[in-house]
Amino acid sequence: MLILSSSWENSKHQKCSTVTYTGIQHSLEQADSDVLILLDSCSSGIGDAGEGHGVTELMAACAFDTIANGVGHYSFTKALTTELRLLSKKISFPVVELYTKVYCRAQHHMPQGIKNERYPAPIHLLLTRNDLFPRSIELSVQERSSAQNQVQGPGFLQ
Repeated sequence: MLILSSSWENSKHQKCSTVTYTGIQHSLEQADSDVLILLDSCSSGIGDAGEGHGVTELMAACAFDTIANGVGHYSFTKALTTELRLLSKKISFPVVELYTKVYCRAQHHMPQGIKNERYPAPIHLLLTRNDLFPRSIELSVQERSSAQNQVQGPGFLQ
């Protein structure tokens, strides 16, 4: 697991967490395995296709030139966790299916007429792939062992 953090100040001079994605993008693309990058932030970075050893896919709350909704009912987080929970009933599912469902959920609502209302579309990019065998990364639920359940409790998708 990789966690990066730095900070910036918004217009109200409050510190906000940020990540410099471009600093780690090349390393993730060159990994000897498939990589799914989820950018769940109000301002997403720029994805750039490159060469790698496996499949690298990126899902982000919005495109680089837009601002995503914050925490709440219409957030990328809410749509992503809802769809992961629903898709977890399947044996496996491709990232492109997850994206399609998150996209539809994020765009399926009626405008409320509130100030600064926005519902930007999430994005999905295939950054690297094997041209001889094009595919999307397959996701599945990994059952926890009884020892893990005793220490950590049941999984979040259950």
